[in-house]
Amino acid sequence: MTTIDAASIELENALPVCDGIVRGPQFLDTAKYPQIAFRSERVRIKGPNSMEVVGNLTLHGVTRPVVLDTTFNGGYAGAPGG
Repeated sequence: MTTIDAASIELENALPVCDGIVRGPQFLDTAKYPQIAFRSERVRIKGPNSMEVVGNLTLHGVTRPVVLDTTFNGGYAGAPGG
């Protein structure tokens, strides 16, 4: 399971006021919902460097199934297959 501190989310190249709006009650409401969570259930290999990660995303206290298309970028020195 992966959790994200919702208050840590920043918009790239945006004015600071925009970050405040995204963290505020209009969008993420980080005061009420401080975490975003993803729990994977299975991984399906699609190609040599791509896979599909199936799991559940919890946002605003609501959990829904999601499918994430991912790309393997080579890992780190010493990693199997890296």
